[in-house]
Amino acid sequence: MRKVHITSVLGAAALAVALTACGSDDSASGGTDAEATVTVDGQELELADKTVGCTDAAGKVTIGIGSGGGSGIGVVLTSGDSPEVESVGLGSLDGVVLAYQKGAGGGSGEVTKDGDTYTVTGDASGIDPANPTEPVTKSYEIKVTCP
Repeated sequence: MRKVHITSVLGAAALAVALTACGSDDSASGGTDAEATVTVDGQELELADKTVGCTDAAGKVTIGIGSGGGSGIGVVLTSGDSPEVESVGLGSLDGVVLAYQKGAGGGSGEVTKDGDTYTVTGDASGIDPANPTEPVTKSYEIKVTCP
């Protein structure tokens, strides 16, 4: 149970980093040419804000979907033509903060890259406050085109 909790905290931290990086000036891009879809457990999420920000700096690609106001989706990948998933933060869904953090145990993350389009898939985990002894795991797919 402790690993799942740590994964959730680390994933939330990755989300904060991703959304903060969107406002950074280091090789950042964002705008209306960007596209994003997010599916969790087979259901496409209705994103209130589809703003996409991408930053490539220090060997990491940081992707934020949503506003810098603290809510949204965050992804951190390694740079290059064959990136790897470092972390994914999906935010809170039905009261459960879902995330994946490489090396933390629990969950998974894979990524494919086609030009400026990234497709990130895997399983994110979290803890349901109503039943904290039972970890929650849900599949996800994030498809985003960086501007």
